[in-house]
Amino acid sequence: MDTHTFSKIENYMLLLDEKNEQMEQIETKMSMEYEELKRKHEYLINNENITRNYERLTDFQNRFNLVRKK
Repeated sequence: MDTHTFSKIENYMLLLDEKNEQMEQIETKMSMEYEELKRKHEYLINNENITRNYERLTDFQNRFNLVRKK
C-alpha cells in the first residue's frame, strides 16, 4: 500500500472517530432531554391529579355545606 492511500485511509478513520464522538454526544443530549421531558410529564400528571382532587373536595364541601344549612 502506498503512502498516499494509507494517508487517505488514516484521514477517513480520524473522520469516522470524530463522527462517532459527535453521535455519542448527540445521543447523550437526547437521553438527557428525554429524561427531562419524562419528569415534566410526570409533574403535569401529578398536577392534574391534584387539581382534580381539589375540585372534588371543593364540590363535596359545597354539597356538605348545603345539606348542613338545611
